[in-house]
Amino acid sequence: MFSLFYGVWQLEIFYTWKMNSKTQFVAHALLRQYTLLFRLSQAKLFFRFEIETVEDKKSDLQNRLREEIEGNTKLKASVEKRKKTLQGRQLCLEKEAHL
Repeated sequence: MFSLFYGVWQLEIFYTWKMNSKTQFVAHALLRQYTLLFRLSQAKLFFRFEIETVEDKKSDLQNRLREEIEGNTKLKASVEKRKKTLQGRQLCLEKEAHL
């Protein structure tokens, strides 16, 4: 038996003193299988990282949107207050103009 290290996977391949084509085929099949599993695990990690990044951006945008909505609400209230103040001044000026 000998061990072969590939990334984080350790492949243990059993062999006889004289490797025939069948044992070589099995060894290569195992190597291909573990290589595919390793690449699949790397892809899963990559996509998990990408998903977390997108979720972080989503939550950041939601927080910014919430802040914008709060700011717009305050601005609307301020505009309405100034509008009422100006309408009151306009009425006072109209009354003075008629006197």
